[in-house]
Amino acid sequence: MRALGFQRRQFSRTEWNFFSCKAKVEPKVDLITTAGRTGDLILVGEEGVEEPAHSAVLIDIPYFEANSRDEWSGKVWNLHNKLRLELPSPAGREALGYFLKYVYGDRRSLYKFDPTGAQLLQELLSLGDACGVPALCADVTGLVIVTATNVDSWLAWLLKEHGVDIGPIRKQVVQVMKDKLQSGMCWEDLTVEQLSTLAALQNSFLRSS
Repeated sequence: MRALGFQRRQFSRTEWNFFSCKAKVEPKVDLITTAGRTGDLILVGEEGVEEPAHSAVLIDIPYFEANSRDEWSGKVWNLHNKLRLELPSPAGREALGYFLKYVYGDRRSLYKFDPTGAQLLQELLSLGDACGVPALCADVTGLVIVTATNVDSWLAWLLKEHGVDIGPIRKQVVQVMKDKLQSGMCWEDLTVEQLSTLAALQNSFLRSS
């Protein structure tokens, strides 16, 4: 009798992240599907991107809680006269969608996208930071994978001011940059000007150490 053969399935990094996430989905996430009809807010993102939402869900987030005191007080707004609110950080439709799923209670949704997709991750980090959702920032930071392809994008992002802990991302950027320099630099082909720039950089490190 022939033994049955079983083929071991190979999971992608994205699939593994999703299946290993133990966070439970909260019931209020179902409200997203009816937000266009039952929501009282319109969140306005980058380039006119708009998504409906519920103030009752967002009120616990510092940015929206502050606006409830400052901008919303005295205004007449309801299901038929929704309040339009500009987001504090640029966000496209995909990033805003993931942000809303997260704050509505679906943390697992973060683990469905490519961890090397720098732009989406950066938009989520900046939006979470600006709105005051540190848990989102921590989860996204834990997903980031810096590669030789996206390292320039992450380096440009790190040059900006951030309130989130950038340490883990910076560590990855340093390692990737180090690997690129070691594997791709041909010292014999460097010009005198390039060597001079490297020497000045090295001297600045020595003075600061």
